[in-house]
Amino acid sequence: MSAGLVAAALMLAPALMRAPWTLLMAIIWLGGKITGGPAHFDLEPDWFGTGVLIVALLAGGGMVGQVRADRRFGRQRCRSCGRSGPAPAPLRRRLLRVAAAFAILAPLPYAVLKTAWGLGSDAGLRDPHIFDDVSFWSPGFGDTSILSAVAIAAAIAMAVPVRHRFARLALGFVGSVGSVMLVPVGAMAVVGFTRVALGLDSLYDPGLHAWVFVLVYVSFIVWGAGLSVLTATYLAGTRPPCAAHVSPARGMSRPRAPVILGP
Repeated sequence: MSAGLVAAALMLAPALMRAPWTLLMAIIWLGGKITGGPAHFDLEPDWFGTGVLIVALLAGGGMVGQVRADRRFGRQRCRSCGRSGPAPAPLRRRLLRVAAAFAILAPLPYAVLKTAWGLGSDAGLRDPHIFDDVSFWSPGFGDTSILSAVAIAAAIAMAVPVRHRFARLALGFVGSVGSVMLVPVGAMAVVGFTRVALGLDSLYDPGLHAWVFVLVYVSFIVWGAGLSVLTATYLAGTRPPCAAHVSPARGMSRPRAPVILGP
């Protein structure tokens, strides 16, 4: 199991660091194709790198799943759900609501700022003409505001919580993808702010004021933490009874006979 976790970490760590930018560029590229808005930067994704990223995520995720299945087998628990009985874990409503509050409120500053820039505002800009060539429908502006709105709507639905099977799958997908995009960025932001506090780096940018970086990346840190906790709590607390307990042959681990070595 230790070797499996080490292998998974070696595959997932660099992939997760690259995933936020890669996924965002793919989404922005698709949005640009749909809206046809003027682009402020090169949109063509690195398709080869994206393919390698997907393979690494699938391989690392598969390794984690195998280690988890082996661990459950060793503890004589259900291979499907990891529980010893059919009843799902109780929903932790207080944690769900607190995490939902962070996941709903944290993206608002980022979404408002991106929307304002797309509509022509110069808030936070050292150079008031830096975004003269963009509109709300330009890739990287209105589309990111819309993605933020989708994430907020998903957080509200998870806080209710919505238990419909297909809605649960959709909400889990939105929350998981959002967490994969936000948590690594938040971790890198913490490192960056630490370097600034130690005097090893600065927040200076010729086009933006320093407070913009603080606002946006603190938003990402809080948003990623809230959304990841919310998604995990929601999926765990709304999971239906496991079918493997009704039909043990589908997933329940059975005790193995002891292995008797020869003389």
